[in-house]
Amino acid sequence: MSQKKVCLIVLLLAGGLLGGKAMANSRWDQGEVTMNGAVLDSACAIDMSSRDQTVEMGNLPVSLIEQGGEGDSYPLSIRLTDCDFSTKMPEGSYFLFTFGGSADEADFALKGEASGIALRIEDNHAKKASPGVPMIAGRIDAKTMLLSYRLRIVSNHRELQAGSYYATIPFKIDYY
Repeated sequence: MSQKKVCLIVLLLAGGLLGGKAMANSRWDQGEVTMNGAVLDSACAIDMSSRDQTVEMGNLPVSLIEQGGEGDSYPLSIRLTDCDFSTKMPEGSYFLFTFGGSADEADFALKGEASGIALRIEDNHAKKASPGVPMIAGRIDAKTMLLSYRLRIVSNHRELQAGSYYATIPFKIDYY
């Protein structure tokens, strides 16, 4: 063997041995992954597209509130998913649906520059929701799995002031 080949083999072996020793003495960064979740014993879940919604109520003339006491209504739909009525919802069972938020008398308080108005939420049978008070959502159509509500700006019988308004209304569903 030539002297160059022997020298190359010795260098490769030495590099491998030293590299292995260097690897054995090196420290690797360590980390940790934390995860959590829950297994729920519920009949249904709220569809992700229904969890966080924005309803654009448009512009509302003060004169409409002065004359009629309320504005136009706007739809709010909440779809349920992964429902198992066979084991969790026996015949005759119902949903209790609760809208949260601050009260303005029997309606929902609004924030912003506008005053003299509140938000009213009604189901598709014109039954009015009150903040924090569960309302029977009724029977759910197994085909659509949709809960339908209407939002409307109404007078709270205080002095009307034009301006922007908004509200964040949390909701939850219970089964019985």
